[in-house]
Amino acid sequence: MAALTDKVKFAIIVNGVVKGWYSFSPNLELEIAGMSSDPITVEITNLEQKPSVGWTWDGTSFHPPAE
Repeated sequence: MAALTDKVKFAIIVNGVVKGWYSFSPNLELEIAGMSSDPITVEITNLEQKPSVGWTWDGTSFHPPAE
């Protein structure tokens, strides 16, 4: 397990106040790229809908990739 100093860290900021943080191993490039791109956090309230990588968000609903 990597030490905390070996991880890439992100602060969670809400209205200018730090509310928490995430850390990732440097080899988790997809997660780091996502967190570096000004992400939007959305609560998943419909447990039947399980969005995954590649899904889109239109502001109200998740949509699976077009086939």
